[in-house]
Amino acid sequence: MFHDPARMKLTIPALIEALREAAKDSAELIDFPVDIAETIEGEAADLIEELVVILEKVRDGDPGAVQLARDALDPQKRILRGIIARG
Repeated sequence: MFHDPARMKLTIPALIEALREAAKDSAELIDFPVDIAETIEGEAADLIEELVVILEKVRDGDPGAVQLARDALDPQKRILRGIIARG
């Protein structure tokens, strides 16, 4: 699915919804059961949601927001959060 970037201006919630729909479509194409969060689109939606929360905390002056941003950008910490979240 390719779009003209000059014309496509989705809101963040609409973008997340579109990514989740694409993740659902991708998961259906795979020959074995897969959670939509494990698709690239699902991972992107989760990351955008996480970054939105962090940006809201930065906007609101939360003193812990800087560390949250560092953690969100640290690949090792992202992997660990994914492992912990999956149980």
